[in-house]
Amino acid sequence: MNNQTNQILKLPLWGTAQLEFENQAVPIRKKSLAILYYLALEGATNRDTLADLVWDRLDATSNLRVELHDLRLKLQPLGVQAFPRGQNPLRLPDGIMLEPTKRNTESRNVSVQPMDGLERGLDQISTAFEQWLAARRRSLIDPVQATWGREKLITSLAAQVQNASVLVLRGLPGFDTTNVVRELARSLNLSFVEGLTGPAKSLKFLKQPFAQNALENIVEHVEGLVVVSLSTFGELPRLILELEERLSDSRLIYVDLKPLSWADARSGPLAQISFSQAAQYYLETQGNPTHLQYLLAGSQNKVHRHQPYSKIASKIQLEARDLGHEARLALERLSIQPGSIPDGLIQALVAEPYLDELERSGWLRFSDAWYISYESVRRLIYTSNKPGFRVRTHQLAARYFESINEPLQAAFHRSGALEPSDWEELLEFSDPIQRLALEYWLSKELHRNLRNTLNVKTPKTLQKSVDLKRELPVLENDRFGTGLEFEDSAMRFVRASMQPDPAGMEFHFFDQAVVICARGQAFSEHLFGMGLTGQAVPLEFGLLGGRPRLILLDIGAPSMVGDITVLPLEEHFEHWIYIPSGTGFYVHSRLENGIVDLELHAYTVIENHSPDSLEVECYPLGSED
Repeated sequence: MNNQTNQILKLPLWGTAQLEFENQAVPIRKKSLAILYYLALEGATNRDTLADLVWDRLDATSNLRVELHDLRLKLQPLGVQAFPRGQNPLRLPDGIMLEPTKRNTESRNVSVQPMDGLERGLDQISTAFEQWLAARRRSLIDPVQATWGREKLITSLAAQVQNASVLVLRGLPGFDTTNVVRELARSLNLSFVEGLTGPAKSLKFLKQPFAQNALENIVEHVEGLVVVSLSTFGELPRLILELEERLSDSRLIYVDLKPLSWADARSGPLAQISFSQAAQYYLETQGNPTHLQYLLAGSQNKVHRHQPYSKIASKIQLEARDLGHEARLALERLSIQPGSIPDGLIQALVAEPYLDELERSGWLRFSDAWYISYESVRRLIYTSNKPGFRVRTHQLAARYFESINEPLQAAFHRSGALEPSDWEELLEFSDPIQRLALEYWLSKELHRNLRNTLNVKTPKTLQKSVDLKRELPVLENDRFGTGLEFEDSAMRFVRASMQPDPAGMEFHFFDQAVVICARGQAFSEHLFGMGLTGQAVPLEFGLLGGRPRLILLDIGAPSMVGDITVLPLEEHFEHWIYIPSGTGFYVHSRLENGIVDLELHAYTVIENHSPDSLEVECYPLGSED
C-alpha cells in the first residue's frame, strides 16, 4: 500500500464489518474496528464511555489506550493521522467514512438490511457493545423509531433547505441529533458524511470540536448541505459567529430541536406502557427523545439497566467539562435543590460567584428566581454526585432552610443528609389539608402512622339525573399559567420542576343547572403529599369568584375538611360535580411535578327519568337553586 494517499478508507454498513482501502480489507484488530464503527455512527465520544462500552473489565481505560496506540500505528502508513495523544472526546479520524449504500456487486447471500451482517467482524466484543449494535441496527431499519416525533420537522427542513445551505441545530441536553440528520439526508437523497471530506454533493455533518479548516470549507461548500450540531449548553462557538459574518441570512438557518410534547410521546414511544410509567419517564426526561430511548432500553434489560442511564449522564458530564472547575462544583452543589433556588441557599452553598458563568453557558436560568435550566439535567447531575458530597451539601441546605423557618424544605434536605425529622412537629404546624396529605404520605412512603387529630367528615353528595343525549359545550373564558393545554374538552397539565405559579382555566356561566363529568388520569411525584411548597394541589374545582370547594389529593379516602371536599387522586378517576344555574366554574392545578389528563363533559340536569337519563352521585360546588 502507498504511504501517501488522498483516497478515503471506508467502513461499510452492509455485509461483513471491515475497514477497507482500495476495496481491500485493512488488517486491524476486532476491538479497533469496533471503536471506528462506534465513532462513525455516534460521533465524538469521551474515552471513559467508549472504554466501558468495548471492554467488560475494570481496566477498560488502559485497554483503550493500548488499542488506540496500535490503531494509530496501523493507520499512519495509509496517510491517516489518528487519535492524537490527549484527544478527548475521541473523533473518527479524517480520511475514514461510512459507506451507507449497498453495492450492486455484492452476493445474494449478503444481508438485505443495513448492519445485519456486521456481527461478522464485530462479534464477541462485549455485552454492552452487542446491545448498542442491535439498537443502532433498529434505528437504521426503522428511522421513525430513531427520530421519534421529528417526522414533521424533517419534512419541513427538507422543503426549506436549499443547495449550499448551512443548517445549525441546537439540541436538547444529551439529545443525539445524528439520527435526525441521517433521516434528513435520506429525505434529500444525499449521502451522509460526518466531517467535511467525501463527495461534494452530500450532507456533511459537523459536531464539536470543529476542525481548524472548517470555516473556509463550509464557506466554499456550494453543493449539498452542511449541518452543524450544537449543544443547548455553552456560548455560540467562534465558528458560528464567523459563519454569521461570512454567509448571507438566506444561507444560514437556525433550528432549535424542541422536546417531544406529552401528547406526541404518549402516542409514540410511550404508547405501550401504563399511564403512570409513561408519565414518570416523561417527567424524568422532559421529552428528550434520546433520554426516553435510553430509559425504555434500560427497562427492558434488567441485567444492564444501569447502562442506559449512565450513557445519558456521561453526555451531561462531558458538556459540563467546558465549565470552569469551581463553576462545575457550584452546579453540582445547586443540583440538590429541585425547582427554585433561593438567594440565601445560593450563598450558603458558595455558588454566588459562578452564577454569571452558569447562566451565560445555559446551565442556569432566571425568571422569578434561579433554576437549573432543565429538571431532567438537574436529576442527572445530582445522581452523578458522590454520596459523601451529596450528604454534606444537603446538610448545608437543611441548616439554611431551618434558619428561615421552612420546615418542609428542611425535612427534604435532612432526608438527603440521612438525618431524622420530627414529623410530629411538622404535622402540628401544618394546615388541615396539608396535614391530611402529609399523614397519608408518611403512612405510604415511610410506613409511619402518627396520631390523627383532624376532624375529618364524609363528603356530602347529591343524587342527580342527567340527560346523556343533551351534552352542553364547555366554553373557555380564560386560561393562565404554564404547562397547560386544552383542546376539544380535554385538558392536560404537564408540569415539572416546582413551577411557582398555578395553571388553570375558567369556563363560561351556564344558564341552567348542570353536572360536570370530570374524567381523567393522573400521576404526581409530590414529596410530603403536597410538594416542597406545601401548596401543590394537583386539581381544584370551584365556582367563579369563590374559593375552592373540591380538590384532588393523594390521600386514602374521600374526606371533608371544613367546607372543602377532598377526593383521592387516583391514576384513573371519574367524578361528577354539580354546578348550579347562573354560575361558571374554574379548574386550577398547582402540580410541582406531575401530569394530569382531564376530560370535562357537561350534562343537563333533568327531573324526570327517561331511557337516556343516568342517575349519578355528584359533589356540589354550590347550593341547589
